[in-house]
Amino acid sequence: MSFSPFDLYRFDEFELSRSRRTLLRRGEPVTLLPKTFEVLAWLVENPGRVLAKEEIVRAVWRESFVEENNLTQHISLLRKALADRARCIATIPGRGYQFTAEVFTPEVAEEAGPASGRAQAASNGFGAQAAIGFRPQPEPAPDSDHSSPLAEEPGRRPQARIPSFSVFLAHLLRRGAR
Repeated sequence: MSFSPFDLYRFDEFELSRSRRTLLRRGEPVTLLPKTFEVLAWLVENPGRVLAKEEIVRAVWRESFVEENNLTQHISLLRKALADRARCIATIPGRGYQFTAEVFTPEVAEEAGPASGRAQAASNGFGAQAAIGFRPQPEPAPDSDHSSPLAEEPGRRPQARIPSFSVFLAHLLRRGAR
């Protein structure tokens, strides 16, 4: 299981919880195989990015050798589970997959401000209540797919892309968890 800076993600009419390993649709559980859940979690944690098939396989099956066909089968199972929302997972021919739905992650309500209108109470386990809201994750620039660490433009030398701090932090934490 990969480390994520967030436990709860919301997209469309779904809610994905890493710690509970659940996917809910309008509050009802959606049954997924363990690796299918991991594939979905990896896609949801990287919305808008074109993820190479090799990257997904490395993230989900780390130490195991699996063929690309195995990933294809899990993507197919995900699309069936998402039913009429299967369009959230786009196939980018010759490159990989992209999660296209807008993803919301938890944030402290003070950051969102009192006018956010999306705050809900959540217990912190000690009887106190904390206000939690959901904020969309930033989307990559429209001309950028973040599939390569280099940004190449015709007539210009390649320049390194700088990932967002949360992507960088998640990467460091994943490396430290190995």
